[in-house]
Amino acid sequence: MPADAQTFLQGMVGAIFVFAAVGKVVSRASVAPLLLAAGGPPRIVRALAPLVPLVELVIGGAVLTGLFLSVPGACAVSLVFVWVQARSRRRDAQVACNCFGRLDLIVPQSVPAAHAVLLALASAALLTGTPGAPPSASEPLAAGAATGVTAILGSLLLGTAWEFRRRRATVLSEGARA
Repeated sequence: MPADAQTFLQGMVGAIFVFAAVGKVVSRASVAPLLLAAGGPPRIVRALAPLVPLVELVIGGAVLTGLFLSVPGACAVSLVFVWVQARSRRRDAQVACNCFGRLDLIVPQSVPAAHAVLLALASAALLTGTPGAPPSASEPLAAGAATGVTAILGSLLLGTAWEFRRRRATVLSEGARA
């Protein structure tokens, strides 16, 4: 993989992890309800849920700086996110993901699942590069970080618009029946 492409992906994946951690800390949102809905044992969930933002922040920072084994760590955490999302969806859980703090309380559950899948794919793409390589240039790293944050905010905005439209259609159809 070209160095600029790897650096761009490092910026994107690192920024998404940092953005998720900051979102949870600022809003004091917890992933505990989602972990419980996915079937996690309550005692373990209570112990691990507060550590999720710290893990995300450490992994995000490590990916941004190119620390050794940060990319496999990002892949592993991403795959766990995908598994938890899939398991909770299969159980028809109606709880907020809180993947990005309170930001994703207003969007359909499919949007956080899409974030997890995209993050897992980006992390997997990073594995094809040189593990633990420091960013080769600040420009692609910054562009990747900006792209990651923009993708999150854009998908949240689209999810909000979709949810508004869905609710509006329901209200209009109920009004037509009355």
